[in-house]
Amino acid sequence: MNKFVLDFAKIVGTPTENNGAWVHIFPSQKLEVGQLDSEKLAKRGQLFAVVGLKNFTGSNEMMVLGKEIISRLQEEYYGDLTASAFDQLKKAVKKVVDEAQEGETFSLEVGAAAIVGDVLYSVLENSGKLLVNRGNEKAELLKPGEAVSGFLQIGDTFLLATDDFFRLVPPEKIETTFQATSCQEAFETLAPLVHEQPNAVAAIVLQILPKPTTQVNQGEGSFPRIKTRRKVNLSFGGFRFKQAFSGLTQSLMQKLRKRVIYLKAQKEKNPSSTRNLMTVAFILLILLGVSVFFGMRQRQKMGVSSQTYQLMEQIKSKQEEAQALLTLNPAKSKELLLEAKSLVDQADETDLKNPDFLTLKDSLKTLMDSVLQEHEISGEVFFDLEILKKEAKGDSLVFWQDYLVVLDKDKSTLYQVEVERQKSEILAGGQEFEQARVLTSFEDQLYMGGLNGIFKIDHQPELVIETDENSKMIDLVAFAGNLYLLNQTGVWKYPAIETGFGNQQEWLKENQGFSQAIQMAIDGSVWVLFQDGEVSRFTQGSKDAFRLTGLNKPFSGNLFFYTSVDLDNVYVLDQGNQRLVSFSKSGEFQADYHWEQLGQATDFIVLSDKRVFCLAGSKVYNFKLP
Repeated sequence: MNKFVLDFAKIVGTPTENNGAWVHIFPSQKLEVGQLDSEKLAKRGQLFAVVGLKNFTGSNEMMVLGKEIISRLQEEYYGDLTASAFDQLKKAVKKVVDEAQEGETFSLEVGAAAIVGDVLYSVLENSGKLLVNRGNEKAELLKPGEAVSGFLQIGDTFLLATDDFFRLVPPEKIETTFQATSCQEAFETLAPLVHEQPNAVAAIVLQILPKPTTQVNQGEGSFPRIKTRRKVNLSFGGFRFKQAFSGLTQSLMQKLRKRVIYLKAQKEKNPSSTRNLMTVAFILLILLGVSVFFGMRQRQKMGVSSQTYQLMEQIKSKQEEAQALLTLNPAKSKELLLEAKSLVDQADETDLKNPDFLTLKDSLKTLMDSVLQEHEISGEVFFDLEILKKEAKGDSLVFWQDYLVVLDKDKSTLYQVEVERQKSEILAGGQEFEQARVLTSFEDQLYMGGLNGIFKIDHQPELVIETDENSKMIDLVAFAGNLYLLNQTGVWKYPAIETGFGNQQEWLKENQGFSQAIQMAIDGSVWVLFQDGEVSRFTQGSKDAFRLTGLNKPFSGNLFFYTSVDLDNVYVLDQGNQRLVSFSKSGEFQADYHWEQLGQATDFIVLSDKRVFCLAGSKVYNFKLP
C-alpha cells in the first residue's frame, strides 16, 4: 500500500459565556498513513473530532464539560478493539453525546473522523458537515445523524466543522480553502473570519498528500543521506539544542534501523557496513552526551536548578506562541499570556535573580501590556474635603458646569470644587439632605434624590417631585431635561414640562428584573449595572443584545460605572481588583488601569478629555488615562 502524508489545520472560534467549541486530534502529530506502530493505534488509526456547545447555562463548568466530552470520546473509541473501527466510532460518538445531554437543555454537536490505513470513517451527531474536494469536485459527504466510510486518494481535502462555521464563512471562502496549496494557507484564510465575533466554531482542514521522495544512494553498504533544516535555538544555555539534537538522533536511528535487513543481507559481501553503522551511532551518542554536558554547565553558570530552567523554557514557549496568535486568535493569545504570567509568578516565589529570567520577565510584561492592555497608573490628591469641613467624607460625585459637586451623607452637606482653579465652597446643606441618596446633573441643572422626593439644588433645595419610601430609589439620572428614576420595578421617566415635571411614566416596554441593579447611566440609551458585574443596555424602551466581553479577570467586590454622551467608552471601577476597566460601547474590552487607591474609591467620573476624578474618604483624586 502506498503511504500518504496527512496534513491538517485546526480552527477554533472565540468562546462566549454560553457557547464553546473544541478541536481534538489524537495522536496530535502529523503522520504518514500506516506510521502508527502500536496495536491500538494500528487498529484505530488517528482520530479527528470537532465539538460545539451552545446555550450552556452553567458557564463556570462549560470548559470542564468540553474537555470531558473530548476525553470520553477518545476513551470510548480506543477502549474496545474487538469491534471494527467504523462500528466503534459510531458507537463512541452516540454514547458520548447521549451521556453529556442526559437531563440537560444545551445544544451539543459532535463530528468525528478516523483514518485507519488508507480508509476514512466519519460520523456526525446533531449538527455539522463533512465536505470533500477530490479532483476539483466538491461534495458534502455527511449530514447530521449519518456515517460514511471510503478510501483516501492523494490530493483529497476534507473539511469537518460545526454549524457555526458554515454560518460565518461564506461559500466562496470555503471554495478558496479547497484551492489552498497547504493547510497552513487554508488556516490563514479561515481564522480571521471565525475570530471576528464570538461563536461555537470548531473546524479541521485535512489534506492527503503524497509522501515526499528522498534521494538515496542505494549502493552496497551505503546509508541514506539525511538532511535536516530544523532551526536550532541555542537560547538558555543549549537546552533547545539538546532537545533538537535528541530529535535528530531518534530520527537517524529510526532510519538506520530500517537499513538493518539490507545490511544483514549484504554482510558477507561488505563486512565494513556493520562497522560503519556502529561508528555513526557511537558518534551520535557522544555528541548527544556533549550537548547534555554543556547544557548542564550552562545552567550551573546561570545559577538555576533544572526545574527552574524548564519553567523558563515553558514561559518562553507560551510567550512565543501567544505572539504568533496576536492577530489570528486574540482570545487564545491572551489565554497563553496569562498562563505564562502564572509561570512567572511561580518562578518569582523562588526569588530568582537570574539576568536571563529578569529579561524574559520584562519582555513578557511588555507584551502583556500591549495585548492585555493592562496599565499601571498613579493618581494624585486633587482636593481634600476636610479643608471645607472637619471629618468630611465624599459619597457621591457629579460634574456640574465647571465644578465637581460632592455629596457627604453623614454631614448632610454638598461641597463644590472648581475643576480648573480648585476654588471650593459648601454649596448647600440642611435637613433636606439627611436622607439624600444620589446626585445627578444635566447642563445647568443639579438634582438630589432623597427618601421623600427629588430636589432641585440652587443654594437651597427645592422639592420638584414627591416620592415615597415605596419607590425604593436605586439611582437617579437627569438627561435632556427629563429625570429618570431606577428602582427594583423598572425605569421611570419624569418628562420636563413648562411648570416643572410631568407625571411618572414607565419607560421600559417590557418588565425587567432590577432587584440586583446598583447604578444607571444615560447617553441616549439607558445603561444599568448589576451587582454581579453585568451591564445591560436599553434603547427606546427595549433591551439590546449587549454584553461585556474580553475581560482579563472577573470583577470582584464593589462596582461602580460611568458613561456619558461625550464619551466613547463605558468605564467600570472594580474596587476588589483595584482597577478601572474600559469597554467600547459595543461591549469589547479596551484596557485595564491599575492603582491601589482605586480599592478605596466610592464613586468616580470621567471627563471628555479623559481626566478621571474619584472619591476615597475625604479626598478627591485625579489622573489622566493614556
